[in-house]
Amino acid sequence: MKAIERPVSGARAGGAVPVTALLVVAALSVGALAVARFATDAQADEPSARVLTVNARPAEQQEAYSVERVFVGRVEATRRSAVGFELAGRLEDVTVDEGDRVTAGDQLALLDTDRLQAQRREQVAALAQVKADLKLADTTLARTEEAIEFNGVSAQEVDEARERQRSLAAAVRVAESRLNTVDIEIAKSRLEAPYDALVVRRFADEGQVLAAGSPVLELVEIGPLEVRVGVAGEAIDEVAAGATHEVGIRGRRYDANVTAVLAVRDPGSRTVDVILELPGDDARVRPGDLARLI
Repeated sequence: MKAIERPVSGARAGGAVPVTALLVVAALSVGALAVARFATDAQADEPSARVLTVNARPAEQQEAYSVERVFVGRVEATRRSAVGFELAGRLEDVTVDEGDRVTAGDQLALLDTDRLQAQRREQVAALAQVKADLKLADTTLARTEEAIEFNGVSAQEVDEARERQRSLAAAVRVAESRLNTVDIEIAKSRLEAPYDALVVRRFADEGQVLAAGSPVLELVEIGPLEVRVGVAGEAIDEVAAGATHEVGIRGRRYDANVTAVLAVRDPGSRTVDVILELPGDDARVRPGDLARLI
């Protein structure tokens, strides 16, 4: 028999290879189109380049420059005192209160003086008695000295009369001194303002029994204020007594005069205290405000 040969169809035997190639080409085409589209969008979003203007200046050489340094301190009153009585006693009256302005010599408070007044009356009586005795001794001495001229008394009696007169004269001085002591204690039972001041604090009320030296009121002197600033490092060499420096307080600046530069450096902060006097009497500046020495 004769073998029958059948040709294999190209669509079935080799058709798979061309279809795969077409798919690959199509995928590459789509990818290239997406890349091109992304690049186009990126170019559209990119801002246009701007040209910056540059001004060129020649460099200037300087041999030195200054640096501003600031040191912080506090505003202080020239004088600030916690005042009280030298004597112990019961507080009878406080005649001022916090916020009051007082003048030097004004009464601030009183102690109970009943005991002292009784002592004063006793000393007045004792003084009157010894003065009466002295008056009698003066009369006796005068008569005795007259009598001795007529040999009416002995020399011993004259000496005794003279010594008694001298003794009573000394007793009068002692009695007067004791009375003066009581008067001084009564005067010290009245507390007075030592200078023109503002009462900023009250420590005691009426009826309280105070020990000697116990504070009753705190006073701050009314007048020019000072600034105390601790200056550190070598900057203290730039500050001298009599110089004027700028001080900043609560957003305002003042030209303050240096009144003192202390000769001691604080062992803890390693600073030197500088005291400056503020000009005028600015009511906006109060003791305790922070100050900056510039």
